[in-house]
Amino acid sequence: MDSPLPIWRRFLLRSDVPLNMLHEVTQIAMGWWEFHEYEFQVAGRRFSDEEEKLAPGVESDLDTRLCDVVSEPGDRIHYVYNFAANWQHEIVLEGITPMEPSTKGGRPFAYCFGGKRACPPEKINGVAEYREFVNAIEDPNHSNREKMLGLINYAFDPDAFDVGQVNIRLLVMDAEFSFYEKELIARKKRNKLVVLKPRAGKSR
Repeated sequence: MDSPLPIWRRFLLRSDVPLNMLHEVTQIAMGWWEFHEYEFQVAGRRFSDEEEKLAPGVESDLDTRLCDVVSEPGDRIHYVYNFAANWQHEIVLEGITPMEPSTKGGRPFAYCFGGKRACPPEKINGVAEYREFVNAIEDPNHSNREKMLGLINYAFDPDAFDVGQVNIRLLVMDAEFSFYEKELIARKKRNKLVVLKPRAGKSR
């Protein structure tokens, strides 16, 4: 949000993934590497990584699935990455496509099919600095060109986006998702409330 030119991605994602997997998919789709803290905000609720110390009122994003917070086209999730830089994202549910049982084992749980422009480098501290950074690398006479170029050690093209590279990284996550599915099942069993009912004809 508020970038000099729109930066966006479109991807398919299974609706039963926990929000922490949505975080990882968003990081991959954008081209980041999970170096900083983050938070999801939906309808007054806040979710983040339970491995960090959750602030009061913030829920674990491992215990909440994507379909628990968005269910209708047009529903939105606000995603903040790197509180210092304050990168704000808007995630919009565009549509829901039922998955046939026969395809569940053969399709990746996430797939990116479009996008535009590179995400800002991780070392850039917010939209204002990114705007100056882009101006500096495009203008050989920019007063802060040397300083801005010194923030990164690789060639950067603000218009570049490679959907193939994104999907390669998402394919690598398939095995990771299988692990998360097992972990979620185990957590549900541990947290399940078991109610014992007397057998017919018996009283307790």
